[in-house]
Amino acid sequence: STTVDTVAGPSAKTAVFEATGAATVNMEDYWAAGVAHAAGVPFASLRSVLDSSRVHLPPYITDNSADVGRMVAGVIMHPGRVPAMLRLACLARTAGNSLTACLLAAIDCLAPRKLSPPVVPR
Repeated sequence: STTVDTVAGPSAKTAVFEATGAATVNMEDYWAAGVAHAAGVPFASLRSVLDSSRVHLPPYITDNSADVGRMVAGVIMHPGRVPAMLRLACLARTAGNSLTACLLAAIDCLAPRKLSPPVVPR
């Protein structure tokens, strides 16, 4: 499913799933797909889900107005946020590794195969 609204927290994610059947919510690709469509360019998206429906992201992470600097400052000012940020870092690493493996497999499947030159008998 594509949305322009933030869907955060298990209850909101469950509500979207129950209403639409969507297993994931993608906010970013909507705009890229629209630009590609307008330009007549094919568009495909390969995503890795960081936060499953059971993962609750704290509001200081899901706040759309928050930037990295504000998040870092918030962690410094509120050290109790460190465990959640470390859990998020682990999720990000796992998601990144999954995405990398999938992308490499896709490239391998789509890449033209180089054939060995024919062996000419002497």
